[in-house]
Amino acid sequence: MSNPVLDLIARTRIIAIVRLPALEDAVALSRALLDGGVRVFEFTLTTPGATEAITQVSHRLPEVASGAAAVGVGSVLTPEDAHSAIDAGATFVVSPVFKPDVVDVCALRQTPIFPGAYSPTEIEAAWTQAARPQSRSFQSGVGAGLHQGHSRAHAIPEARAHRGSRRVQHRHLP
Repeated sequence: MSNPVLDLIARTRIIAIVRLPALEDAVALSRALLDGGVRVFEFTLTTPGATEAITQVSHRLPEVASGAAAVGVGSVLTPEDAHSAIDAGATFVVSPVFKPDVVDVCALRQTPIFPGAYSPTEIEAAWTQAARPQSRSFQSGVGAGLHQGHSRAHAIPEARAHRGSRRVQHRHLP
């Protein structure tokens, strides 16, 4: 069964991860991202006001309401945070770790989740937890390179992996 948010992520292949000191300008920032061709953005809960930013972007940008763009939430560690963000309008959830109770909330709410998973054991546990969730393999530390990611993909081919991101900061932009 296809999911429009997962299809959008697979098609566009870019997720803008937004971490700012404050998110008062979340709608303007999201508009700029859309104008630049980015269709998927993730507001992390490590930023104050992330849930309100998700609400504002979800309600004020017609591209998000129509499904032409998607807004998600990152750094989710608790079931309560997952519920709050989904209630605010998040259409996908990212967690830096595999937490079965967070995966359960997302399965219950029919919201795609990318739980952090590195080893084949973690990936398999996340995969079987509920409704074949996506797994997100964060690139951190020694051994998290392409070779191991390739090996994990062969071991569990049906688990679609979303590679960790390369951080682009304002100083990288023209």
